[in-house]
Amino acid sequence: HHPLRTRKSLKRYQIQSVDAVTFTHYHDDHLARTYETVYTWTGKTGPTNTRIWIFEALTDVLAHPERYNIPCLYPMPIYPDRVIRESEVVKWEGLDLQFKHFPGQTWYHTVILFRAEGHSYALAGDSVWGPRDRSIRINGPIIPRNRYFLDNGFEKVFQILLDAGVDTIASGHYDPFRVTRADLERSLAWARTIKPTFAALVDQPDPGYGMDPHWIHFYPYRLALEPGVESARTAGVKLLVRNYLERRVPLEVSLIVPPGVSAMPLRRRVTLPAKHQASVGFRLAIDPQPGPHRRILLADVWFDGRYSGQAAEMIIDDLIPVPADTLK
Repeated sequence: HHPLRTRKSLKRYQIQSVDAVTFTHYHDDHLARTYETVYTWTGKTGPTNTRIWIFEALTDVLAHPERYNIPCLYPMPIYPDRVIRESEVVKWEGLDLQFKHFPGQTWYHTVILFRAEGHSYALAGDSVWGPRDRSIRINGPIIPRNRYFLDNGFEKVFQILLDAGVDTIASGHYDPFRVTRADLERSLAWARTIKPTFAALVDQPDPGYGMDPHWIHFYPYRLALEPGVESARTAGVKLLVRNYLERRVPLEVSLIVPPGVSAMPLRRRVTLPAKHQASVGFRLAIDPQPGPHRRILLADVWFDGRYSGQAAEMIIDDLIPVPADTLK
């Protein structure tokens, strides 16, 4: 909401304070006013008693967005006052709020379930969209770059809503709407068609390789070297590789390092377990360079005996000093 509209709402409903801020998922349009809420939304200047609650699947991507290469990241870190675990129930103002992993629009998503005044509610974020034309089934967005997994996506989303007996859904961008069990069963039937549909379209041994642009990626994605450090910095990095196949496969990785960077080891050969994400570790020694300067490190990959090219990259940034009066 616009700040003036928000302040009018606070005044209208006589809201004197905000107990907690929480999020359904990591996208910046759902996070951007977090610190305004914590520090100034109630018209005060300086810290308030507002706490930040973050579901466990979101904690790392919110606290360390630089570690990820996914869309709509909020660039400032958000740290939790409280980490909420899978299926945990938070008691607040007479409500039992249950948080569950809800991997629809993105893997980094939760739903908040509760009952009130004879209804069962789901705060569903952006994973469930209600069409204005109710003859169209309720569905959700399939966005591979957000991390959507065919084996753990909308089938789980609609099964959670069915199991909870949800009859009212509040999504992130639409007014709340009523649903029936038949509505949700129809949506679950649609969700069960997603994997076979993409399997027919994707010319890969497993459709996951066509749907997951991050099947191989570096973690962290970005390393930032602070200015004023003259000695070499060492850092551990992981190459995370997902094997979607039903069998073990060989993997060979050679790092292509930029000037001023060395890696130990420079090449690794491993065997990936079936249906598993493996972590292949490297140790980097990085000589700082005058900033601002960006260097790119690449992974040259052979997967299952086939050359996959330079399939993953990471960024090394040499930063510059921030003038003392920048934040005034």
